[in-house]
Amino acid sequence: MNNLKDALSLTAAEQSAIGLYCGTARVTLSTNHVLRVAELWRGAHPHLAPGTANPDRNPPRTMSRHVLNFGVGNDNLFHSERVRTIVRFTVLNLSNQASLYNFLAPFSGTHWIAPRTFQAQFGLSF
Repeated sequence: MNNLKDALSLTAAEQSAIGLYCGTARVTLSTNHVLRVAELWRGAHPHLAPGTANPDRNPPRTMSRHVLNFGVGNDNLFHSERVRTIVRFTVLNLSNQASLYNFLAPFSGTHWIAPRTFQAQFGLSF
């Protein structure tokens, strides 16, 4: 999205999802196109502000985000010397955020972050 015309071409649900507002009037699912004065429109995300479109440093289709992963494990569970028991448990995307990521390379494209994923590993080392 590069300008007000692009924002107004979105549906009410899309405008609400990106957090568009004009002054104090926020777009809701039932009221779209409340953006009346071009100088007052803003988005909840900084990369939606007018004049900030920059495909190299501020791509409009993705935004900064943090993905929280958690892992715990032990490489020698029973403290033996001959056979080590390895146990690991990992949770990827702990907060279950639905987001996009982009490598900013011409052939990689935009990808979805996987939903919350649980991994359990068990191994024996001789």
